[in-house]
Amino acid sequence: MTRSRRVFACISASALAVLFSSSVAPVGAADPASPDPISLGAAASAVAWLKTQQQPDGGFEVAGFGGFETRDVVLAIAEQAQTGTTWNAAAARTAVEALKAGGSGPTPLDYLEDLVAASNDPGVAAKTVVLVSAPLGIDPTAFGSVDLLTKLGGCNGTASPTFNGLLYMMIAQQLLCSGAPAASVTAVRNAQQANGGWGFAGDPTSDDIDNDTTALAVEALVGSGAGASDPAVHAALVFFAENHQASGAWQFFGEDDPNSTATAMLGITAVGFDVTTPCWRDIVAPALAGTPYTSPDGWLRSQQLTTGPDAGRVQSPADSFGVNTIPTSQSVEGLLRSWLPVARGAEPTCDAPVPAPHVSTTATVTAAAPAEVGGIVATQPRFTG
Repeated sequence: MTRSRRVFACISASALAVLFSSSVAPVGAADPASPDPISLGAAASAVAWLKTQQQPDGGFEVAGFGGFETRDVVLAIAEQAQTGTTWNAAAARTAVEALKAGGSGPTPLDYLEDLVAASNDPGVAAKTVVLVSAPLGIDPTAFGSVDLLTKLGGCNGTASPTFNGLLYMMIAQQLLCSGAPAASVTAVRNAQQANGGWGFAGDPTSDDIDNDTTALAVEALVGSGAGASDPAVHAALVFFAENHQASGAWQFFGEDDPNSTATAMLGITAVGFDVTTPCWRDIVAPALAGTPYTSPDGWLRSQQLTTGPDAGRVQSPADSFGVNTIPTSQSVEGLLRSWLPVARGAEPTCDAPVPAPHVSTTATVTAAAPAEVGGIVATQPRFTG
């Protein structure tokens, strides 16, 4: 399995204070189905376990790959800290800043400032905007000593060494600028595979079953104005429908997987659907209508340990290679769906099929090669910074 705008926008602290004030709604519309009390309880238990995994440098890099885990842990903690119906950036930041390694050491933000300061990859800065600075209401031009907006290439940036980095750049530009560049939108459309999904390398000639990258691509397209009837989005929804398992999960390398399940849930939610019901599946894949449907929420919760020293942790098939925090933090994101996806379409009507996709013409794009970390080819966004 292999998946700025014309004018540079300067974001002032005062402008961000308005944008991320606790009195305004989240960037995305409210999820059609708010998390039920069981999912809220599961998320609380998950976050309690995540907090026990903080490292001496303030981060959460349990697996030992810099930038692999901390940003998702930060977002999981920020989402679990929400108590109202509108996004409260102050509550999110307070919850994260309260985590001091050893009780008085560095915070996750200290770790992440060092991470982005040392990186020249625009995707690293962009992912930090999407998962950390924006939900916590931190001025991206003053993330500690780092200007994240400049680091990601500004509002006109289109260059990233990885395809997933480009997707995060687009979402960051949607948050901070007037939108992502048209060239980036075209590049994403051109990278779609014939099966409706996207692979980590962004190679349209592959046939990867990569729910993680596919979901991120859908989120980027929806943030650029695409809806359920857009041909690329419609094809991606069919991809999700055809790969949804009877258990309620989506798979990674042939095994039910919490990361692939959580990210697929976010991609479907971005289009406007309630992923806990079969509506989305039935109207994009009518041949499946009437067949049993298991909500992915229930499957994610079933993977959570409830007793023992690791109570709260979400198990993963990859645990045999070493336990890390990503399955748990991304499961929280999938169950709560409060910050991610940052842009959401209006929920399509369930009593009629989605309109037939219109035909669009696109040019070709050169795909990036997969990254290699520590001798391991990174074939999913969960392995990237």
